[in-house]
Amino acid sequence: MCDADTTYISLVKYESGLGRPGIVAPRISSSVEISTTGSGGTVVKWAYENNIPSSKQEGVLGDEGAATVLGQVDALCALPVKSTPGGPDVFGANTVVVVRKGKDTVWWYNPGAGCAVDPDAEAALLSVPDDHRATFVDAVSRIHKASEDCI
Repeated sequence: MCDADTTYISLVKYESGLGRPGIVAPRISSSVEISTTGSGGTVVKWAYENNIPSSKQEGVLGDEGAATVLGQVDALCALPVKSTPGGPDVFGANTVVVVRKGKDTVWWYNPGAGCAVDPDAEAALLSVPDDHRATFVDAVSRIHKASEDCI
């Protein structure tokens, strides 16, 4: 059951090279699930082989790690782009992000991995400023680091 005071963060990392027309199953390399109320939390990290979970690691997120994660969630939520359904990966990070507060999704980014459009055809139509791209990449990196530090 989802606690309304709990923030849930999901990061799914997939291999690059999916931005081709047609339906191609994404090749997932890892996923991280974090839940926190701001004072500590839990982390579950999965590694994948051939899109099948192959190993699981669990850890406890300390107060400092929780503060880092929530700070990065705030940075993501400040970005004007939530998602580009079926579009290219405008942030270039090969990462799907979903942030929930309780049961409500408050921010997400899900590029068209697997049902992608031709990246050359849409590159000019969908782009983000360099500072937004840097914010996204930095936030995802810091969330990953906080999760790795507790496993």
